[in-house]
Amino acid sequence: MGIYDIFGTSKELETNGTPLKFGDTTIYVKRAGGHNREYKKTLAEKTREFLKNNGVITADDAEVIIAEVYAETIIAGWDNLTDKSGTIIEYNKENCTKLLLDLPDLVEAIEKVITNISYFQKDEDDIKN
Repeated sequence: MGIYDIFGTSKELETNGTPLKFGDTTIYVKRAGGHNREYKKTLAEKTREFLKNNGVITADDAEVIIAEVYAETIIAGWDNLTDKSGTIIEYNKENCTKLLLDLPDLVEAIEKVITNISYFQKDEDDIKN
């Protein structure tokens, strides 16, 4: 197995999103890094702006920054996402930010994926086609 087999990724999956299933819901996530350069750029900009305006970032502030950055650069969309009453939630930046702030364990689950290269590599069937 060569170095490209080990570290090669799909630019399409990194920048358009790879599907994650959570029950009946599918959330499409982009990679934090790799070909998704907007992630680090946006995180740095939001952090710098927050520090400029507030001087200090608390844990609560960090949660807001992460939710906003993920809504802008990591979450590419979703299918069949509903609220507690079963009403479909439309995908947009505001709803995404609220969802991430409401469900910190979802953020942790997404973080485990977006930093794991294996979710953004083509499998052998994709390589053959």
